[in-house]
Amino acid sequence: MRRALGCTALVLGSVFVLLACLGFLLPFDFLFQLTCGWVLYLWRTAPNWSISGEGFLTGGVCLAVFTFGLHRFMTWFYARRQPAEQCEPAVWRWRWTLSSVAIIVLMFIAGIAIVGVTHQSAWLVRSPEPLVEGGRGFAARIQSQNNLKQLVIASHNYLEQEGVGLPAGAVADKQGRLLHGWQTTLLPYIEEQKVYDRIHRDLPWNHPDNAAAFRTRVRTYEQPLVKEEHDERGYALSHYAANARVLGGTTPRRIETITDGTSNTILAGEAAGNYKPWGHPVGWRDPALGINRTPDGFGSPVKGMANFAFCDGSVRTIRDDISPAVLKALSTPDGGEVIPDDY
Repeated sequence: MRRALGCTALVLGSVFVLLACLGFLLPFDFLFQLTCGWVLYLWRTAPNWSISGEGFLTGGVCLAVFTFGLHRFMTWFYARRQPAEQCEPAVWRWRWTLSSVAIIVLMFIAGIAIVGVTHQSAWLVRSPEPLVEGGRGFAARIQSQNNLKQLVIASHNYLEQEGVGLPAGAVADKQGRLLHGWQTTLLPYIEEQKVYDRIHRDLPWNHPDNAAAFRTRVRTYEQPLVKEEHDERGYALSHYAANARVLGGTTPRRIETITDGTSNTILAGEAAGNYKPWGHPVGWRDPALGINRTPDGFGSPVKGMANFAFCDGSVRTIRDDISPAVLKALSTPDGGEVIPDDY
């Protein structure tokens, strides 16, 4: 019996490995999302939780009253069920009451867990991301998400080092002339110090003395599925753009001004088209234009979705049929909108 189970496990393991090598990742995506998706959900929503002492106290009092009431009722009921001729009737014990309450609480928690599993299964069915895709497409999608992750980490590292705020969308000289964009500022924080050192930062990005530096491709700024690498003048392109409401303009955004919550505010995302050089000082767009709606907005080579980095460091995939009101709410740092969890 044990040998048969061992052989079965070995065969199933070999099949899973073979499917992964062929790029058929449905079993892995499904099992991971179903078993660990709740962890990602908690990671995304936990920063917005608020602990209410009054709520805890109310819950504790209600549980204590319920336990005491149940014990009193079961003591009376148990005594009534005893035979009249019994000399020493049995007494309902406190440990029986506590065990019953524990079972009821566990059943309540199990019900919540079932709701969570159902929600996660429904998300898998409605997910904009293909459940079955080739190895190259899957690798490109993961690489793009990693690029966005590096951008938001670099922005926070800049914040910690400079102590002023997130990088300004653009850097201007004393006359108000725009010189460089936020992606130039982040170069030292994405391991591109050599490129950064070649830039004359007192000159505009498209000045002849800066041409060599800004024609250098920066891999972190490239979406692997996009073929365009340079514009007609030879400047290296970026396939990502910032949220105009967070990294737009020349004033650094302070974290404390993001009152909607960093987990509810888009920092940057995949550009849909009309890609600009990474050194261009206007490297931002308005998410409210929609996803995959216009080349001047956000979008992805993968149909039906786009990847976005949020100010809390998370990277999420958003469907292009998202409500325009919700998408606009995710783009505003201090709009005060109520954002549903299942967008």
